[in-house]
Amino acid sequence: MNIENRCLREEKANTIIEIDELTKKAAEKVKEIGIFNPFLHKEIVSYCNSIGGKIKVSENLEEVFGKLKENLRMLINDLGRFKEHKFS
Repeated sequence: MNIENRCLREEKANTIIEIDELTKKAAEKVKEIGIFNPFLHKEIVSYCNSIGGKIKVSENLEEVFGKLKENLRMLINDLGRFKEHKFS
């Protein structure tokens, strides 16, 4: 494996770690307002992901992860819309 590929993989891994940390922070905030669910982590990611139920996605992986991070940050700062979320 060359250095460039390794750096790309490390960058993607760091992005996934950042998304996981944001999701955990969002879950803590959601629990603070009294919403508990055994699948809360999954529900938060599902709620914040920009793909939805699309079969074909025009965005690349970096764009999708970027939107997911942005949506997680918005959720952490404003939980109002999540209160009305219907859990699957």
